[in-house]
Amino acid sequence: MNQYTLAGFSLLLFLVACAPPVKTIPRKVRTGLDSTTYVGVVGLDDEAPNFNRARPIARIKVKDRGWSIDCLYPEVLQLAREKAMNLGGNLLLITEHRKPENDRSRCDRIEAEVYRMKDLRGMEAAIFWHPDRRLGEADLRGRGGEAFPPVVCHIRHRLLGDFYNSIQVRTLTTFLSDSTGRADAGNRAWDLRRAQLHFDLAEIQSRLFKEKMAALAPNLAEMTKQAKPLIAAAQQAYGQQAEALDLALQGSANPVQVLDAWEADARRTLAGLQHLAGDQIVRLKPPKKRS
Repeated sequence: MNQYTLAGFSLLLFLVACAPPVKTIPRKVRTGLDSTTYVGVVGLDDEAPNFNRARPIARIKVKDRGWSIDCLYPEVLQLAREKAMNLGGNLLLITEHRKPENDRSRCDRIEAEVYRMKDLRGMEAAIFWHPDRRLGEADLRGRGGEAFPPVVCHIRHRLLGDFYNSIQVRTLTTFLSDSTGRADAGNRAWDLRRAQLHFDLAEIQSRLFKEKMAALAPNLAEMTKQAKPLIAAAQQAYGQQAEALDLALQGSANPVQVLDAWEADARRTLAGLQHLAGDQIVRLKPPKKRS
């Protein structure tokens, strides 16, 4: 085992030991289902979907060890989603959220129910960008009727890890379903494609943010200092690209041709940034040399 592999294995053990525990009820769940690649989330304040044809799988609790790190709500939610994926679920219904208590816990703790749904379209108020979760007409849940309904996508970042040996850069690109609806009758042939393009443009900026953060390593002070300005710049750049797309659509006699060109460019750009699709672990210190 070389020094780089050993260092990476040691870091993995450390992160696992400090991660909040994830429990299932029942304790051993055997569904016979293949694991999934995407899990949607229905939060406490979201409208509950129709579960008539859903398959319930298990309940999940994300707790606190007492020494857990990286355990605020976005992180514990991600842990619950990963557990649901392993169980073969594709929808997580949050049933309880306990926020950190100064005297007892510094972690968010959640409970949720895991379901296997035939179709997620129209279920989620906030959709996480994933190549296997493309938008459908039912996901445009807001008011429409305009030629260019507003589309809202958010780019968020999290800096995780021990902040000594390494730092983990995570981004979340989300599409707000209630922000947009179907376009007016004249544009309905392509409004869903436009919404997906907005979403893809946001994900491109999300990946470019991670690239810029990694370029600042191993200067931890500069990484933490620049994270907020860089994520704000990414959000602004996405807005500018989305505006340019809509202007191109407005000014074209053939909007479908415009969409074709923009979609092809977005696919090429996303493919070129594939190495930045997931969490980026940036090493701050070189691994120790073995004597």
